[in-house]
Amino acid sequence: MSRRTDLLDSAIDMIGAEGMRALTHRRVDEQAGVPLGSASNHFRTRRALLEGVLDRLLEVDRHVIARITVTALPNSVGTLADALTAYLAHASGPEATRSRARFAVFAESAGDSALTAAIEVRRTDLIGVIARSLTSMGDDVNPNAAARALADHLDGALLHTITGQFLDIAVFRAAIEQHIRAWVTPVMG
Repeated sequence: MSRRTDLLDSAIDMIGAEGMRALTHRRVDEQAGVPLGSASNHFRTRRALLEGVLDRLLEVDRHVIARITVTALPNSVGTLADALTAYLAHASGPEATRSRARFAVFAESAGDSALTAAIEVRRTDLIGVIARSLTSMGDDVNPNAAARALADHLDGALLHTITGQFLDIAVFRAAIEQHIRAWVTPVMG
């Protein structure tokens, strides 16, 4: 891994464990075990560091999604529901610290249109994967709107799970499948 990646992973771990107030260049350097000034050499401002964190979170999400989908987009209601459920289990289990960091950055963006726009640009990529899956399944009225709604449902379930609220994964799986079925009309061959 590169020093830049190490710094960003340290920042993410710190945000996920201690919240946004902990995020300073100096603390990131200390967390990463690198010479003081390293984080500010890579990320001149706190905003640049936050945007780097967002990029790294997206990069990790892309790898997780690739592992879950095994290089093929889910092309049925069941396989998409399975993929979204697997993502939820992973993001609330082994990646819970990263998920808490993601939500902390989202909350930090409130009232900051530039940071909100940066989050939206990065989120669009992930929503696109879901939209392409929906499109491959059938005639959907608006795959982008449906994909956004599914992503929002997933984010809500993830937020509740990482904040200590119980979520029955089987109930989530059934609910997300029901939502997908409501948006997709299968193509008749």
